[in-house]
Amino acid sequence: MEGLASKFSSAADFVRWVNRARFGDRKEKTVRGSVQLMTVHGAKGLEFPVVFLMNCTEGYFPYQKSVDEGNLEEERRIFYVGMTRAKDVLYLTGLVVSIKKSATVAIKKGATPGYRSLFTLRLPSA
Repeated sequence: MEGLASKFSSAADFVRWVNRARFGDRKEKTVRGSVQLMTVHGAKGLEFPVVFLMNCTEGYFPYQKSVDEGNLEEERRIFYVGMTRAKDVLYLTGLVVSIKKSATVAIKKGATPGYRSLFTLRLPSA
């Protein structure tokens, strides 16, 4: 997925492409008790009893390319939109890796993949 996303000039362009490819001009019926997969952009204006925000990990949410382009506040807004879609329960998931001193790997701007998203670090504990 990351390889595909990197072919777009911005995260917003990629999201628009995903939504067009997934929905086109049709609206799908919602089946009670079903799971709906969608982008955070696609969830704007909707609410659900339970929401999972996936991959809340540095380099992914916030997306590193957006951070590099100076769009951190837009990523923060998108994260907020995702969190506020949950009526009752919100799950934040992400990759956690153990990095040995001799095997530290970093990506641009000093973010280290496999660590909690800077957005989740600012949330109060449950």
